[in-house]
Amino acid sequence: MIVERVHRYGWAFDERRRDALRTCFTEDAVWEGDVQGAEHIGPIRGREEIVDWLAGFWDRQTEQRRHLMPSVVVDRRGPTEADALAYLVLTSATGTSLTIVLTSFYRMRLVNQAGTWRIRHLFEGCDVAF
Repeated sequence: MIVERVHRYGWAFDERRRDALRTCFTEDAVWEGDVQGAEHIGPIRGREEIVDWLAGFWDRQTEQRRHLMPSVVVDRRGPTEADALAYLVLTSATGTSLTIVLTSFYRMRLVNQAGTWRIRHLFEGCDVAF
């Protein structure tokens, strides 16, 4: 269920579903990242703020994005907390063209809330600017 939550985050973003993004995060979640270790992004604090920030990209993205996460690893797991790691290959499709937009990694801290795993902290390290 931890790995599924990581993938559901990508699906929710790609399908532009605010409702599904909300279910991915705890109310007090934090999203942050950096680009090549040089430009820090965030932190964005709170589920609604994170969803609003992520959804803010959608109007500028006229192509179809896909978050491909082929290597999700649960690094540490307890009964109520877990850490997950994942590599991301982000693609963009328009017409007959498919492009790799960026590669990055995710480090996530997830918590189990009444049987549902949710992201409490997400860090994305981007290999290139986006």
